[in-house]
Amino acid sequence: MEDLLGNVQMWFDMIVGFIGVAVAWVSTKFSWWKAQNKWVRVGVFLGVFLAVVFVLSVLQGLLG
Repeated sequence: MEDLLGNVQMWFDMIVGFIGVAVAWVSTKFSWWKAQNKWVRVGVFLGVFLAVVFVLSVLQGLLG
């Protein structure tokens, strides 16, 4: 049973990472994105990724 719980946690962490990257990638597809300089784009990408990871981690804490 402990092995199963460890595997579930591993898969959940992978899903959290995937969702964070996917949302950050989608945010790069907006038209205003191309008008920004490099550092603004990097900051927005990292900010969106970290925000999604934070929200999903909070949800995991509430549900787990």
